Amino acid sequence: AELSFGKTLPYSSKTIIDSECYSCQKIDENEDYDAYAEPEISEFAEAIYAPSGKCEQYVSYDSNPNPNSNACQYLEGIKMVRNDGIIVTGSGSSNKVAAAFIGIFAVSFILLGSYVYYLKSKLDRGRIHLSD
Repeated sequence: AELSFGKTLPYSSKTIIDSECYSCQKIDENEDYDAYAEPEISEFAEAIYAPSGKCEQYVSYDSNPNPNSNACQYLEGIKMVRNDGIIVTGSGSSNKVAAAFIGIFAVSFILLGSYVYYLKSKLDRGRIHLSD
C-alpha cells in the first residue's frame, strides 16, 4: 500500500494475458455459407504463423518437404502442465559439473574460514602486553 499510495495496482488480481481461443478461419458475414467451400485463413492467423517458432521434426516429408525444426529445443524447455490452475514446469536436469564446482567451492570456503579463525585465535593467545 505504501508503494502504490493506497491505490490498487492495475492487473494485480486479474491477468492481462488473454486465454481465449481465436479461430484461424476467416468469417465473412456478407457471403452465403457454402459447406463445400474451402475455408479461408484470416489475415491475423497468416501474419502470426510465419514468424512463430515451430518444431516439425516428426512431420512426414510428404506433407512438408521442408520441415522447420528451429524451435524444438526451446519448446522442449518450456513445457508446462496445469494442475488445478497452478502452472508446474517440468523437472529441469541438473548439471553435474556445476554441482561439483558448487560443492568444491562450499567446502573450500568452510575450510578457509576455519583456518582464518584458527590463525586469529593463535595470534590472540600469543600477544604480549609490554605495558604490564
